[in-house]
Amino acid sequence: MNDEQQHVEDGAGVVAAAPMAEALARLAAEEPPAEIGLTEPAADRAGQPYGTHRYASGGDASAPQTIVDGGGIKMVDPQVQLVFWGAEWTKPAPPTSPQAIESAVQVLCQGIYFEPLSEYGAFESITYGGSYYASSSEPPAQFVRGNVQGLVTSLIGAGSVPKPNTGNYADWIYCVLMPSTTVYQPGGLNGEHSVASWTDPDTKQSFKPYVAWILNGTLDQMTTTISHELAEAITDPQGTGIQLAPANPSNWNEIGDVCASVAYLDGVAVQAIWSQQSGACVVATSKTDVPYQRVPTGATLRVIATQLNWSRELEDYWIGQIRVTDDTGNTWDLYRPQAVELIANGANSFYVTGADGSRAQVEVGTTATGHGYLHTHPDASTADNLLSLPHFV
Repeated sequence: MNDEQQHVEDGAGVVAAAPMAEALARLAAEEPPAEIGLTEPAADRAGQPYGTHRYASGGDASAPQTIVDGGGIKMVDPQVQLVFWGAEWTKPAPPTSPQAIESAVQVLCQGIYFEPLSEYGAFESITYGGSYYASSSEPPAQFVRGNVQGLVTSLIGAGSVPKPNTGNYADWIYCVLMPSTTVYQPGGLNGEHSVASWTDPDTKQSFKPYVAWILNGTLDQMTTTISHELAEAITDPQGTGIQLAPANPSNWNEIGDVCASVAYLDGVAVQAIWSQQSGACVVATSKTDVPYQRVPTGATLRVIATQLNWSRELEDYWIGQIRVTDDTGNTWDLYRPQAVELIANGANSFYVTGADGSRAQVEVGTTATGHGYLHTHPDASTADNLLSLPHFV
């Protein structure tokens, strides 16, 4: 085994497939989909508290639970490096869009989902570090953990992805997205995170890369697994950090393993994680969201700004809120579903004015599954388009 190969560690944190499938089925049965909070970027939330949405559905642990801190590393400022393994990801129309996965992970990193992790250590932030397409090699049709760790350490050695640091509080999490052409050989898992070992052939310095793999599936399946694995990799990167009793040095019993509930946060499917402070499985929510505001019935209102949120269905950003004003300068912030309903019911009309003096009405469109979205009526000007307006958080 040469210096650029990995040495597999004994332990790993996993995502069991069956409970997640049940949770996603429950989520799909909800109408409308469970949207948790419209969160703002972390930079605009500095010093502001977060809230939590508690869960107690089948598969979720209930209090009391005992947290075991093994005294090992907990990450403070990790960065996520996505690795798309296999040529399928670069071909036209792969089963799941890699661009949608990239966008969803960026939304996760910019949002509030990971903030409850601060109760277990000095966690501050998580950063999206980019993506690499390992399309010149293919995983085995039936892969094991060592195959994934071997890919990551070979990419590190080749300079294709960043080198890890000394393995301390801030480091890279290498998250490998598997193609649909392969399955996990032992079966029963949607994902796993573990710690490998790599020695720099130039400096002879040893590193412990943090590696996760995510089984191919729908976008919701994959983002749910990603959220689970990243949360656990932050709090228990080497199997010596935060676990729940009974802690296990081989099969790590971590904060995502005792939770099964799934919700949409900013349009991204995420899994609940155990919060000892809340005594429940939770998804973070923002306490700084704009309260539900009412506008006078019959008023014609000008839209002056928008807020964008990620749409898992459209695989693009759509308007999540609009800021409107009347002729006397009163302003209101309205959520997308509220504005859609007001327009559809004829209670209010909204318009956009452009710097060129043009004016366009705001209308309601409908996605293939019946969800309403906002757009401006097409005209000869682009200056009066909703997307030309400034954005607010």
